[in-house]
This record gives sequence, C-alpha cells and structure tokens, in this order.
Amino acid sequence: MKERSKQLEYKANVDVQQRKAAMRRDLLERRRSMAPALLAVASRAAQARLIALPDFARARTVALYAPLGAEVGTELVMLAAREAGQRVCVPRVQEGALAFHAVETLAELVPGPLGFAEPGADSLRVNLDEIDIFVVPGVAFDLAGGRLGRGGGYYDSTLRGIPRARCLGLAYEFQIVVAVPVAPHDVRMGTLVTEARTVNF
Repeated sequence: MKERSKQLEYKANVDVQQRKAAMRRDLLERRRSMAPALLAVASRAAQARLIALPDFARARTVALYAPLGAEVGTELVMLAAREAGQRVCVPRVQEGALAFHAVETLAELVPGPLGFAEPGADSLRVNLDEIDIFVVPGVAFDLAGGRLGRGGGYYDSTLRGIPRARCLGLAYEFQIVVAVPVAPHDVRMGTLVTEARTVNF
C-alpha cells in the first residue's frame, strides 16, 4: 500500500513539473513577442502601484530582485526605497538557496552564475527575519497566490517558513493565469501587483 502511495505521489509530482514547464514556455514566449515599449510602460506602472502600497511605506527593509530579461523592473522601487531611507537587499545564490545582501543601487550588482545580476561576495548579508517585504519575480501567478518561478526553486526553498503576508509578487497583467500548477513545497504570495491592479490574498 505504501509503495502504491509513493508511486502515485511520484506521478503527481512529475505531472506538476510537466505542466509547469509547458506554462513557463508559453508565458515566456508571449513575453518575448510583446513590444519592448509596451512592457516598459507596464513595468513603470506596476512599480508605481507597489511604491504606493501602505505596507511598502511602512517597511524598513525591502528585498528586491534584479530583473532577468524583460521581467517587471525594480529600479523605480529601489529609488523610492532609498529616498525613503529604507534598506534594500538583493538575492545572491548561495548553497542552493538565496542569501540577501544590502545594496545601495542596482548598478553595483555583478554577473552571477545563473545569468542574473547579484550583490558582490563582500556585501553585507541581511538576515531573513529583518526583511519586511520580499518582492518576488515570477513567470506566472494566479488569484490564489500561486506562483510559477523561473524554474530553479530558489525562492521557494528560501522563503519556506516566511509568513505569506510578507511575500509580494510583481508581474505584468498578462502573467495572471487561471491556475498555476502548485506542488506542496511551493510558496504562495500574500499580495500580487501588476500595472492594472493590486490583489491581496
């Protein structure tokens, strides 16, 4: 009976991974097909919505991401945070997870092993419990807080155990889907911000 249960669990996990891969492929292709000028306008609008959030204004330490490709940018959020005297940190890949390091500007980031920019090794590491808001990238999101990431699982392994309310997805409106394939270990968002709306879960 236990062996049968393990087999079913394995098949379910494989199915979830296959559906994730297909959705990731479709959404990334859609993003690549969109005009850069339109994405830039949507990116600025989404960032402006995030900056206007009361939770963002109250935060003392904010974790941002370095955009990969045509992801929603974070440069305006960085400027707003610095002007408000907030501490900003950005993830650095370390031992299969993400370690967040304090930065002054996105310009000081260096190329990382996975293709996106990250803080240098000599930058100050920030404890996860000191971070008030984690701004999280994604390929797709749904209206139950589900998130489809880039595929490495780094955010899920790092944010497991972090209160959902502190996790904020930042995305384009077209990245919202009916349902993201979700595995038990996947981290859900507490808030989703796009250029068109803000959704609290």
